[in-house]
Amino acid sequence: MKRGCAKGTTEVWNFGTFIHAGKNDKEDILMDKKILVVDDELNIVKALVFTLKKQGYTTFEAMDGEATLDMVKKVSPDLILLDVMIPKMDGYEVCRKIKGNPETKHIHIIMLTATRTMEADSITGFECGADGYILKPFSPMEIVLQIKKILE
Repeated sequence: MKRGCAKGTTEVWNFGTFIHAGKNDKEDILMDKKILVVDDELNIVKALVFTLKKQGYTTFEAMDGEATLDMVKKVSPDLILLDVMIPKMDGYEVCRKIKGNPETKHIHIIMLTATRTMEADSITGFECGADGYILKPFSPMEIVLQIKKILE
């Protein structure tokens, strides 16, 4: 049953036990987005996946550069949260390969780093084609806000 509402207002759809509540069409579109989380630290991956799923995003995981490129081919994510220091190929090289490929250059990338030389690292990341840059440790809300800003 769909309860009537004007476009851009709150709506509730009830299909048995499944309920979808959306504030507006823009929010619903954001929730259909696929995000690939890439980090070699499992606890960071799990925390990010948990946070993103709570926000309604579909998530995928990879823990090294080669697995990231394989996953990009398989799922064609809308955005990648990409750690700089990952095995088998660093995040900068992964970013270059994704942005250098006409089939994947549209994918948004936010680089994650624990390195304290933020300015030099962010310049390198942006030169590789990254759309954003976040320094670890980060707050989950910082990640969510950057993702929403980029995907709007």
